[in-house]
Amino acid sequence: MSKDTKGDVYEDKRSLLQDITFNQARETCKEKGVTLGKEQYLRLGISDLSGLYTNVGLLLSDQCKHTIKVAVFADEAKTLIRDIKEFKGSVLKQLVDTYSYLMLCNQNRSQINGLNRIDHYDYPEVAIREALLNAIVHRDYAYSGSIIINITDKQMEYISIGGLVSGLTLADIGTGISQPRNHYLVDFFHRLGFIEAYGTGVQKIYEIYTDSDEPVRIEVTPNTFKMILPNKNESKRKRLDFEVVQGRGAGKK
Repeated sequence: MSKDTKGDVYEDKRSLLQDITFNQARETCKEKGVTLGKEQYLRLGISDLSGLYTNVGLLLSDQCKHTIKVAVFADEAKTLIRDIKEFKGSVLKQLVDTYSYLMLCNQNRSQINGLNRIDHYDYPEVAIREALLNAIVHRDYAYSGSIIINITDKQMEYISIGGLVSGLTLADIGTGISQPRNHYLVDFFHRLGFIEAYGTGVQKIYEIYTDSDEPVRIEVTPNTFKMILPNKNESKRKRLDFEVVQGRGAGKK
């Protein structure tokens, strides 16, 4: 991996690539009822005062150099790969395409209760959405590496480059404090209605998992941020199996 500029000012830097297009961004904005024309570029951080595109513009463009890689593994040691995908293009396209693929990997275990069918997905849709958005808008784009999403039968983990913003701790994140690294990108996603821009994404995920047998885990290093979503159906199955075994053991003389 290479780091060209400091992460906290990466957005403001002039893009080294100026021959870029915004087909996906315009299509998404049209769907969301948001105006995106050259007259908005400066205010949105897409271009600078001289009219040249910034790194924000590059991220939103169809020529974005960063990617998201998703790997599905057949074992918890992550040595046997079932499938692997790499999503490219505008970060907006990566959001849509990656989310669609993750939902394809999200198995549904149905339960029949009388005349009603109750669906239990391995991972709550909102948790997948918020974890993916968090990885995209808060990663350090000054690094060239990809966002990595690993899926096993037990869990789904999101690994983004760039640790916490300087001055914040893991405990701070749990309280809902928001200090975005990519201000313009967060604002753009907020305008599109993808995020609330108030640091509620992580809290939403925690709340969704309050009834889970295993909690959401966050692991931070100086240069990485990892969020681990447990497979709710798998953890529930293990608990029920344990209870059955315990019940059998209690019946022995």
